[in-house]
Amino acid sequence: MNRWHLLAIVFAVGAINVGISIWKGVPFDLTAILNSSIVAALLGGVLLLFDWWIWRIPALHPWFVPVPCIRGDWEISGDINWVRPNKTNQFPGKIFIKQTYFSIWARIDWDEGSRMRFLKKVPITASEEGLCAFTVVYEFEPISPDKTPTTRRAGFFFHSDERRPKVVTLFYSTTDNQIGRIRLSKRERMSIWRWLMPY
Repeated sequence: MNRWHLLAIVFAVGAINVGISIWKGVPFDLTAILNSSIVAALLGGVLLLFDWWIWRIPALHPWFVPVPCIRGDWEISGDINWVRPNKTNQFPGKIFIKQTYFSIWARIDWDEGSRMRFLKKVPITASEEGLCAFTVVYEFEPISPDKTPTTRRAGFFFHSDERRPKVVTLFYSTTDNQIGRIRLSKRERMSIWRWLMPY
């Protein structure tokens, strides 16, 4: 469930409230409809603010917000294992993460020249224990200019008890028989503008 689902529920509750009033024989009252609309709009606004900024408030972690904040630019090291053919390699690089409470997006620039990026923001789920997971469709751009980019699916999960962890390990599995982990080891300091951005 994302913020748009919750927003739709808010508006549906307002509409149901008006419907019940009419069904019970309460005379049609434009003021009641306007009041319901105002309440729904205010709740929708609060929901958007929570998704973009409020969830980052330290006092809300972890009792109310189980999702750790991993947004920002990180130095990474990837341990990638191919099932077929059976081989392993390590790749250093950088990852750029945009995150709200309900969604996450990332791009990885490997030092050897290849790149991968999520094709869209995807929902992120978290348990009370800090276990987070998301599934993405991503595009892989190889080093060679004569090779065309390929689209793949991957599932990621990670665990953190901290609100703003200093080290994160993303475990993943892809549809082209890759499994591995990406260690996020050093987060760069954000500019004020980037910190204020809603993602």
